[in-house]
Amino acid sequence: MATGRTIAPGRSVDAMKHDGQDTPPPSPSATPDARLRLIVMRVVRVVVWTGLACIVLPAVLLLGLTLRLSTGPIDVTPVVRLMTPLSVLHGQGASRRQGRLTVRQVRLGWNALHAGLRSPLEVWADGLAIMSADGTVANSIGHGHVVLDTPALVHGDVVLEQLSVNGVRLALARNPEGDIGLDLGSGTPEDSTHSHGHPVDLSLLRRIIVSDAQVTFSDQISHRVWRTRDASANLHVISHQGQVGASGSIGFMLEGNGKHLVLRGEGEQDAPGSINWTLKFDPVSP
Repeated sequence: MATGRTIAPGRSVDAMKHDGQDTPPPSPSATPDARLRLIVMRVVRVVVWTGLACIVLPAVLLLGLTLRLSTGPIDVTPVVRLMTPLSVLHGQGASRRQGRLTVRQVRLGWNALHAGLRSPLEVWADGLAIMSADGTVANSIGHGHVVLDTPALVHGDVVLEQLSVNGVRLALARNPEGDIGLDLGSGTPEDSTHSHGHPVDLSLLRRIIVSDAQVTFSDQISHRVWRTRDASANLHVISHQGQVGASGSIGFMLEGNGKHLVLRGEGEQDAPGSINWTLKFDPVSP
């Protein structure tokens, strides 16, 4: 004889299993355990995807940046402007803002796609200026190009490989103690001869190019002012058995104390560790 259950009118429920047995009631602990497993799986899934995103996303961004830099320099001026002006000198009181560095345009280049990850990082900068406390331009560089060692940058070191500057207007001064530093006019900090930034390593510097440079040197000991005009240099730095020299060419015009001097020089490496320089002076006038 079949068994069944009384149900409300209008509804029908099959209270029998296919084998003719009643359906057992659900276990009281089955639903909480299932929910706990579901929550755990969701948490694990979120953690896994977050970990993958933290690994993959930076790699994708780095790859995209590498591909973009390999096609040509990229303008990073908007990013640099967030960090400028930079104080290159620190004085006391009102003079603390002496030596504010500004730049008009900065571009980066890194040919890692064609030359490998160890290829150097190149930086182009236009319109560099160091402002004095009153806002006047005390020193400036029209155009600069530096080549930096990339592996050293990864370790936090700034290692310079090449330096090229054009349109240099530099003012230097020697204080009564004999120290030479930037001349920022009245109120120049006493520590203007010291750098407060990260030191630059010149041990790998192999090329120096300077053109259209004018340097003014004020000597507070002799109370004289010397000026160089049309200064230029194209030098190859050579290292041999711990000794460092340079070959290439230099030239400048020196004026001061009523005198006028023009110097030109050329240097050639005639043997390992030996560089022969020839200097030519125009007649001193007057």
